[in-house]
Amino acid sequence: MKILNKYPNIKGFIFDLDGTLLDFKKAEYVAIKKCFENFHLGECTDEMLSRYSVINRKYWEKLEKNQLTKPEVLRGRFVEFFEKEGIEFDQIDEFNLEYQYRLGDKVFFCDNGLETVHSLKGKVKQYA
Repeated sequence: MKILNKYPNIKGFIFDLDGTLLDFKKAEYVAIKKCFENFHLGECTDEMLSRYSVINRKYWEKLEKNQLTKPEVLRGRFVEFFEKEGIEFDQIDEFNLEYQYRLGDKVFFCDNGLETVHSLKGKVKQYA
């Protein structure tokens, strides 16, 4: 990697994975669709997913401002989403657990994300 040649004292990099190395939007899309299928909630349309993404972002921003706790975010985003979509559903905690699992079930790299990780292997320390 050219940056390592220019700055030989660099020992490591810190990446924000979402949107830099990993395509979180695609993982979110696949995870929600699979959860809807597993819980027999019918189809989760692209429009519904767009509305969920807005709600989800709002909840994470509230966490960043210390207005909510992480458990409140994880549960509240789905409570609000289902209410706004008019879906009567009381298995929020189970849905969230399944969603968390599905987010990590498949990995979707951004363009050149995997190549970037591979190109740094052995050159800088990588932490899991």
